[in-house]
Amino acid sequence: MSRLFSDKYSSLTPYTPGEQPQDMPYIKLNTNESPYAPSDSVREAVSKEAGRLQLYSDPECKALRQKMAEVFSVKPEQIIMTNGSDEVLNFAFMAFADDEHPLVFPDITYGFYPVFAQLNHIPYEEIPLEADFSIDEKDYIGVNKTVVIANPNAPTGLYLSLDKIEKIVKSNPDNVVIIDEAMLISERRVRFRW
Repeated sequence: MSRLFSDKYSSLTPYTPGEQPQDMPYIKLNTNESPYAPSDSVREAVSKEAGRLQLYSDPECKALRQKMAEVFSVKPEQIIMTNGSDEVLNFAFMAFADDEHPLVFPDITYGFYPVFAQLNHIPYEEIPLEADFSIDEKDYIGVNKTVVIANPNAPTGLYLSLDKIEKIVKSNPDNVVIIDEAMLISERRVRFRW
């Protein structure tokens, strides 16, 4: 490393991404990829917007947030636009966890959780999974810490039902419970028209 780099993160264990095969005979569920190419309407919309790449984009993504708010029946200010889920997770760790609000998450889960905790100097506890690799919601009942659970869990693919998540949330009223879920918009048959 360069002598100019700060050593404050020298003990940080880097995130190791999962295997990303390049021969592509696979449907990679772990990265929320689709085996299908974008639709013609998506390609047309992207092509149209490409003609505006010389302009600075709207940092608040107002039009997209407004449309998403309409589709999901929420207020635009309840939607945050980021450069992927890792950025919003890091923001959540920064906003809701510290020495007084340590983190707790499964010991086998998304590999960025301990990295973000270390990066932000947040104490954390990893709770072992059950023998069948499932998360036992009872382990998170009343822990009085910031709870982080990928749902379905990565890499196990096992999920917690809504009633179990609600038990965790209700039992930790003074702490944030972060449920890290990816939603396939196509499942909701959402159509965005600009």
